[in-house]
Amino acid sequence: MKNEWLFAKTYWSLFRKKQLQQQFLSNYIKGELSHSFDQFSPSLQFKINYYASWGVVAISEVFATIFNKPLSEKERLQATEMSLLFALADELIDEDDLNLKSISELTTKNTSHSIRYIEAQRLLVKFQDETSIWPTLQEAIKAQIASQAQKKTSDIDQIRSLTFEKGSWTMLLYRQLIEEKLSAQETQTVKLLGYCLQLADDLLDAFDDTAENISTTANLIDLQKVVSHYRTQVNLAKNSFFTTYGRSKNTVKAFRTFQILFAISEMAVDQFTKNGIISFHQTDFSSLNRSLFIVDMEKRTTVLRSLAYCGKQ
Repeated sequence: MKNEWLFAKTYWSLFRKKQLQQQFLSNYIKGELSHSFDQFSPSLQFKINYYASWGVVAISEVFATIFNKPLSEKERLQATEMSLLFALADELIDEDDLNLKSISELTTKNTSHSIRYIEAQRLLVKFQDETSIWPTLQEAIKAQIASQAQKKTSDIDQIRSLTFEKGSWTMLLYRQLIEEKLSAQETQTVKLLGYCLQLADDLLDAFDDTAENISTTANLIDLQKVVSHYRTQVNLAKNSFFTTYGRSKNTVKAFRTFQILFAISEMAVDQFTKNGIISFHQTDFSSLNRSLFIVDMEKRTTVLRSLAYCGKQ
């Protein structure tokens, strides 16, 4: 019960931080995006609100906690804008076939493209001036574009490699937005954490990705092997985390946030098992109810249910 209480406190802390971030984001939308946001599609508006709330709260705020500090105004703004850029890039890559050449053109040419391109260009040019961030941002975007190969290949080793690149560079980028010195050892830890969060995300999205014929780490092999790989990586990341940061009140508190996210994916695994899923790649979903396989992280009840799973980690 003590562990569940500690995780409950962490959850309510996350909820309060999310409220603060949503207010910050709302003010940003009314300001910097006042001429753009209403022109975005409903799906892009949702992505922006989701990415720029949870991206800041579940990653940037956690890194700040490790260093026993609140997010500075600059750190919060940059994390918000980075999340916005990823939402735009995700939409552009999926719908407009954005590639490395067009990314380069966005930072060097005026465009007459859609409002999505214009906003992406504004943010890319802005981050280009941040010399410590720009190289990693380029790698993160390159990894996001490369991940489109997931629609064409079913090789699990290749998929895991693509997934590692996507998750690790993104996580490292968020860490670099925190104005604290970054060591080589911490870099490796952060990248491993990013991979684990991407693996967790693949589990949560397994139903939709399978329905859309997108190959991921969660739907190409038997579920038992998927879960074994996932848990092995989470244990490696946990050990690396405390080796790098030490075991203090702040670091233990910070890692609880990741544990909640990992626990939600464990809930998904239990739901899959309960509903008879042995492997996603061999399952016919045509007659199955999507709600049986979706774990909604936006629902407080979902996170509260996950507390029982946290103590098992």
